[in-house]
Amino acid sequence: MDPKVYGRSLMECSSFIASSAFLDPSVVGRGFLARLSGSTAEFLSIWRLMFIGPNPYVMNDDGDVEMQLIPALPMWLFEDKETAGGEGKRDEDGNLVVSYKLFASIMVTYHN
Repeated sequence: MDPKVYGRSLMECSSFIASSAFLDPSVVGRGFLARLSGSTAEFLSIWRLMFIGPNPYVMNDDGDVEMQLIPALPMWLFEDKETAGGEGKRDEDGNLVVSYKLFASIMVTYHN
């Protein structure tokens, strides 16, 4: 197919193509990439389940909403093969730790 007719390089990866039903005729046939691919969305879902838990928000006995982190982390996530001995990072008590930022600003550290 001629790239001029197709509107882009045939090597371009597109998640979807604007159809002839699109209101702006200059966009018809143009390829677009989705912000989240299926694999990216699946990765984020697995990460959330492992680091946050299945139901992070619960209602307490007083009827207030609280956040409750229930991670499901295997031991190998605490190990760091690039450090000496591959033992990973440890806290001051010698426990292995793994950390992340929740909501881009709250440091969460799990001690194992």
